[in-house]
Amino acid sequence: MKKFIRSGWLWVVVSMFTLVACTKEKSLEMSDPAASQENTWRFTEGNTLYSGVIDTVIIEEINGLQIMGIEGMTLDGVGSLGLAIGGAVLQAGDYLAPFSAMIYLEEGLTVYESTPDPSAFKITISRLDAEKVIGTFSGKALDSTGAERTITSGSFSATR
Repeated sequence: MKKFIRSGWLWVVVSMFTLVACTKEKSLEMSDPAASQENTWRFTEGNTLYSGVIDTVIIEEINGLQIMGIEGMTLDGVGSLGLAIGGAVLQAGDYLAPFSAMIYLEEGLTVYESTPDPSAFKITISRLDAEKVIGTFSGKALDSTGAERTITSGSFSATR
């Protein structure tokens, strides 16, 4: 299988999620996923809908940048989604690479990874406050073979 280390971008995202996972977080892991319609994510690729619950939202400041990590799992626990969004000050608006990234894995293997091309993938935050983060995402992603795929109708909504 082709490795997904392009220009170090995946390494940066994975490192960010590792750092986030090792720091104090406000986590929703103890909540009942079936009862929580608030903390959800979803996206479509082709005719396939992927969806699940968000269990972690964290904002860290690293080298003068605010970086938000959003992590979630599918209800069956097989798939996991990671979104990374960064900027000098995180606020509602559009975020393009290298300040946004998405990775979707199944059983620990990369299925889709957003490309580092700023014109190819976008995460939009429509609401970000002390209580909630809501947004959308879409664009080009690479699959496990390196083929370009189109991610559509991506959305996330989570309490903080």
